[in-house]
Amino acid sequence: MTSFQNPHKGLHLVMVAIGVAYPFLVYFGLRQFGSIVVGALLIGLLIARLFLVRAAGKPRHEYVILLASLVLVAAILPVDGTLALMIYPLTISFGLAAAFAISLLRPPNVIETFARLMTPDLSAAAIAYTRKVTLVWVVFLVANGLVSAATALWGDMEIWVLYNGFISYLLVGALLAGEFVVRQFVKQSHGTAR
Repeated sequence: MTSFQNPHKGLHLVMVAIGVAYPFLVYFGLRQFGSIVVGALLIGLLIARLFLVRAAGKPRHEYVILLASLVLVAAILPVDGTLALMIYPLTISFGLAAAFAISLLRPPNVIETFARLMTPDLSAAAIAYTRKVTLVWVVFLVANGLVSAATALWGDMEIWVLYNGFISYLLVGALLAGEFVVRQFVKQSHGTAR
């Protein structure tokens, strides 16, 4: 019954899984089919995601990030197919960093929006904390994008896959876990039970 309520949900989950496995798919795809074929598939997937994001009414920044990624990949593909495929994680990191940064200028910030899903009435201290966490994510995403770019420009394919398909996910997990621990101390210091 839920599939009738959201017919694109299954396809969206497939797209997310492809995104997570992207570095490995590129690595094996390049060995089997070459950069033009894999690049054409990436462009097709980005176009499909654009339509899904629009149909699902997702936030505008998701659409803009995907569109920027599509334009960049399509522009670089004829010049250097492998680089076009390797630059995609960079566009995602920088796009998310931009979305987080813009949310600091146009509240509510991204982390505050997530926090309000659990606690609709946030205190002024909690809102200030969400701003700090959003800023941390901006710095992290920019650094992640720069390392991703370095692995694409100066590393070899194995280093690129290792960083973008494994290490970057570990770093995201470590940041999430570290923020969770810090949040508990912040809540205790402000006398919040949650």
